[in-house]
Amino acid sequence: MKRLLLIALYCLSASSLHAMETHTIEIHKGAAIDQDALDLELIEKAKSGSLEELNNLIEKGADIDKQDNYDRTALIWACYNGQEEVAKLLIEKGA
Repeated sequence: MKRLLLIALYCLSASSLHAMETHTIEIHKGAAIDQDALDLELIEKAKSGSLEELNNLIEKGADIDKQDNYDRTALIWACYNGQEEVAKLLIEKGA
């Protein structure tokens, strides 16, 4: 509970900051999935707040603790961009 409160406070304070430009990696249904691409797509969906797509990526095996080139995880980006529901989902999934 304490961790969730800290994350919520971070989300609220970070939501006023400007989001960095993001680029989405397309993952086509039925295509061979590269693990790095899957993990990075999870981070991108966490930034934009796409809960359904985020769930799909987690089900496909995306690493919720993967760090991007800035050493930030999907949870950190979700908080930074004010995506509280995404942050809650990631915490529930073990991030």
